[in-house]
Amino acid sequence: MRLSNPRKFYKTLFISWGILILTLSSIPYLKIPIPDQYTPDKIAHFMEYFIFSALFCLYLYFSNRTERKIIILTLTLIIFAYLDELHQKLIPGRQFSLFDFSADFLGIITGWSILFLVRKK
Repeated sequence: MRLSNPRKFYKTLFISWGILILTLSSIPYLKIPIPDQYTPDKIAHFMEYFIFSALFCLYLYFSNRTERKIIILTLTLIIFAYLDELHQKLIPGRQFSLFDFSADFLGIITGWSILFLVRKK
């Protein structure tokens, strides 16, 4: 299947995924009584931001952005992840977690790096 407008398609997916991340992180829940750095949700954090980064890179790939803009926009993703963690302090039963942010950050960098390498080939 060939997309008639891949730039618009990936932009829509990227924005939708960001809204989904914010929605899910706004749901209150009770804390699991396991030290934060050992909870299995770190994999979920990594994967959600890996996918977010991959969608972002696909959008940029079809937008013909310069590498400088790509780096600036990638930093924006990292700031988004940080602000998402901060916003959880306002949600009952949720908290800011440096370990969650670290998993988010690694997901962003990994997604960006893989797609950057694929694009170079």
